[in-house]
Amino acid sequence: MDIIGYILRIAPVIENIEKIDNNSINLLSLFIFNSHLSIYQVYIKMTSILKISYKVVHQKVQKLIDLGLVERITDESIISKKELEKGAKYYCLSEEGIFALFYNLDVLFNPPYYYYDQSDIAKETQKLLNILPDYKKEIFKNHKDCQFFNIFLYPWINMDTVLNLDEKTLDKIVLSLSEYCNMVKNYVLSFPIQNLKSAGKPSHTLSIDNKIESEYNTDKEVEFSLPSLMEGDYIIITNPLLSFLNQLFPFESEKVNVKKMVDHIDRNNNDDKDDKQVSSGKYHSFLISSAASSRINNIQLIYNNQEKKLNIISIKKDKISRIYLCSTNDSKVTLSMDKTLNYFLEGLDLSTLYKKAVFSIVINKKNQDNPIFKDPKFKEMLIQMKDSLSN
Repeated sequence: MDIIGYILRIAPVIENIEKIDNNSINLLSLFIFNSHLSIYQVYIKMTSILKISYKVVHQKVQKLIDLGLVERITDESIISKKELEKGAKYYCLSEEGIFALFYNLDVLFNPPYYYYDQSDIAKETQKLLNILPDYKKEIFKNHKDCQFFNIFLYPWINMDTVLNLDEKTLDKIVLSLSEYCNMVKNYVLSFPIQNLKSAGKPSHTLSIDNKIESEYNTDKEVEFSLPSLMEGDYIIITNPLLSFLNQLFPFESEKVNVKKMVDHIDRNNNDDKDDKQVSSGKYHSFLISSAASSRINNIQLIYNNQEKKLNIISIKKDKISRIYLCSTNDSKVTLSMDKTLNYFLEGLDLSTLYKKAVFSIVINKKNQDNPIFKDPKFKEMLIQMKDSLSN
């Protein structure tokens, strides 16, 4: 799974991240140090600490399922034969759940009371201090194959190294991963995620004869006529073109104002033709404004009649988004997803974040015998940083 696929998967959780309360996070922590659990097993672990009914536990676990933080196990090979004989449904920590834990962070630093029973250790201060380093490694040890680590951790350090680090260095890694979560959350919430939902395939196909075939309505063709769009006020849901644009950049308003700019011919100098002015194509330009929107000021459409290409520009305060509808053959115009994805990835500069994490560790590390300095990925990142500084 690449970064786009990962973002698409966790986007629903990001959009509801503030709904995940501390009680849910604490319960979710049970799945940090257990590869899988049934609801009944969760109940048994909780009743060893609290007086609580099975019905209440079921409701709490169901909330985790509804939020997408845990998922049903479909691969029975990871479940023991004895457990399978009971016929129970088993759940494990999902990618969304791992993201939520690193975003929330507190439970990764401070073991919840469930962990004391799990570790068979009483709540005495000294014993707690002794188990903390091991506890903080639980999520790395038990979920090392997750995509979260593949994308945000493994490019700059190996898991074997992480599991052998001292507590202070491990804390810096956890803090860096939490920073990644905040960065991804903020960026996803600021970007129209609908643009990415059909990554890898065309999300809309527009034929030259002004017909549009939408993934939201594939049973019939819809009128799509850009040149015939005129000035005035439009209700979005009754205009196919505006409805299409609203899927890409939500107007946050039922009505928009369209201003038709003057159609023009762009003429450029051509040195191969004795500097004669030649036509490079006729353009139709429109400005669509939503006065009721606080996030999007306007959208500009520029249609190149010769190249059959539509440039969609969303102007959002100080930020500009661009998407293109471009010709793929003689009769079709397809949404160019690579332009959209490239724009999205420009704000996700993971390489810089990796280097920042490495720097935060190195700046306070004098002991070259520390296992982190023997890690080949970490060493390679250090070399890249030194090269960039020397240049």
